[in-house]
Order: sequence, then C-alpha cells, then structure tokens
Amino acid sequence: MKSPAYAAVHNWRNVVNKSGRYPIHLRITLGTTSRYYQVAIPQKVAPKEWSGKALHWVKGQHPFADEINERVQQLLTFLRELTRRYYQHHQPLETLQRYQAALGALNKFDPAIAFYDLTAELFGRLKTYLRNSLHLKPSTIRGYFNAYVKVVRWARQDNHLSETTERSLFENVRVKIGKKKKDHLELQEVIAWKNAEGLRVYQQKVRDFFLLQIYTGLYYNDLRVLLKADLRYDPEFGYYLYRDRYKNDQLSIVPLWIFPDAKLLIDQYSDMEPGSIYLLDQSWFMEDQVYKRQLKVVAKKIGWIRNVYNKLGRLTNTQLLIRYGVPVPVMSRLLGHEKTANTEVYFDINIREVLKGCEVLI
Repeated sequence: MKSPAYAAVHNWRNVVNKSGRYPIHLRITLGTTSRYYQVAIPQKVAPKEWSGKALHWVKGQHPFADEINERVQQLLTFLRELTRRYYQHHQPLETLQRYQAALGALNKFDPAIAFYDLTAELFGRLKTYLRNSLHLKPSTIRGYFNAYVKVVRWARQDNHLSETTERSLFENVRVKIGKKKKDHLELQEVIAWKNAEGLRVYQQKVRDFFLLQIYTGLYYNDLRVLLKADLRYDPEFGYYLYRDRYKNDQLSIVPLWIFPDAKLLIDQYSDMEPGSIYLLDQSWFMEDQVYKRQLKVVAKKIGWIRNVYNKLGRLTNTQLLIRYGVPVPVMSRLLGHEKTANTEVYFDINIREVLKGCEVLI
C-alpha cells in the first residue's frame, strides 16, 4: 500500500506573465503520478516572495503572508489526517470478508434495522438467533459481535448514536468460548530475530519494523500512522509515545526507554521532511500482504518452522512486560485498551511460570 506525498508548490507550470505573480498549488503524489490543486489565496505570489520552506512558504514581505501560510498548512494537515484515517480504517481482504459475513447474518435476523432500533435487548435476541437458528460456533459469534461493536463505535463517532447508548448496547452480551492459546516469542527468539543475518535490504527493513512492533506493542499499520507529535521526551526517563488509538479513542502510552533499541530504530527510519507530520518515513512501508509474506521469509532464513505474523509482535511485547511485573491497569494503558478485561486475556501462565511455581516441590 503506497502512501501519498503532499507539498506546496509555486508556479508549477513555470509560466511567465506580465504581473509577475503566480498561484500556489498543492501537489499530491502517489507513486510516480502527481496531481495539482490550486489554493485559494487573496493575492498571487511573486517569485521573490516565495521561500518554499515548510510553514513559511510565503515570505513576510507579502502583504498576506500569514494568511496564505496558515491556509496552506490547514490544507496539508487536513489531507494528511484523511490519509491517516484511511490507513487506520483500511482492512485486509480477510477482515472485510468477516465483516460481510457478520452483515449477512444480521440481515438474516432482520434486514431493516436502523440505528434508532438498536437496544441491548435486540443484541441479546441476535445472539440467541445466531446460536440456535444459524447454529454458529461460539468463536464465530464472538467474531461477529466484534464487528458489530466496531460498527456501533464508528456510528457514535459520526454522531448517529450517543456515547451512553453505545456503552449500554453490549453490557449483557457475553459469548463464552474456550481459552485460546497465547502465542509469543521467547526472549532468546527475540535476540535471534534481532541478530538475523544474510538478509536482503528490504528483508532487513522487515526485520527492523517487526522489532519495532515488539518494542512498542503496535501493529504494523499503527507504526505507519505514528505522528511526530506522538513522540515525547521525559527528562527523567527518556522518550515515549503518547497517542490516542483511533480504533477506540483510548489513550496509549508506550515507554521507549524500556527497550533502548526502539528509539534507535525510530531514528533510523524517521521522516526528515520538515513539512511531514509522520514520525516514520512513509516510503519505508510496504503493502500489508507483502509485509506478512516477508515476515515468514525472514523466519525461514533464521531456520524457524514457527509461524510469524503481525500480531505476534504485540503479543510478545505484552508477555515481556508481564514477565517484568507490569500490573494489569498499567498494561491496559500501555496497550490502549478500553477495559482492563481486554488486557487480562494477555496474562497467561507459561512454562517458565509453571517451573518457578513448582520450585518448592523440587
């Protein structure tokens, strides 16, 4: 998936006229294709009044310099925010198929439901229908309800529902399924991944971005939309990420000082363009499916037969922090979870905890 690049340009056609003043355009580039859109300004700009520097495109000698610079910045910020939202909403094909399946089941239950029809009682009846009439497995019903929850959240964000209504809809809906085994990399596996050699340049990039996932607990697309404003510095401890998860509007705080290599990787792949709002250079990112395939290629080069996938970085991050003794409420804030119950599923007993707990018997 390619990310568009934005820039403000002056007299991009290189024309010459009698007035000596020319318009400003926003250049939007995707891959090798560029489009230009004129910015509405009170007075065109002469070449000597144009600096081209971010935030100060028009020099102060122009009578409307402040107004034009503010207008250009507003438009660029708006476009970059649209891009950020697109990437955060963009879902791989298998996720879209799950949403379509959930919608199909809902239409079988009642094809004419409106937002004002939504109640906790309706979702209770829907759960019963999925179980008794469609004979779906508990895990499938859980997946469908995850989709319904997200759609309701988006509806609330677009002001179709109130926040109070959103909270009340799923309070009494519980779908019990068997406990799923939690997968994660052990510490020695993380070290082996970090020290992987014999990789091509693009595979080294895959190795590094997966390490960054392990260090931060973020998904690949979360890394893609990190903003420069999300990176902050505490004089006592060091750098950390302070951001809202667009998925649920919950604050996520990621201390980078726990894994010092995290900041080194961010510096290595940072976006040095002054006008860019993104923390990491968008040109380093590849399409999701390509990234997923290359994770498996790198794992094979290390000699692993285990599965390596996007979420494994987040699972490994949480298990490492849990092993260091981070409690549930703190982990919940680190992960940006809305409820601590969502965090508790990450706290799983593994073989090392079993051995430690049995030391008294040895």
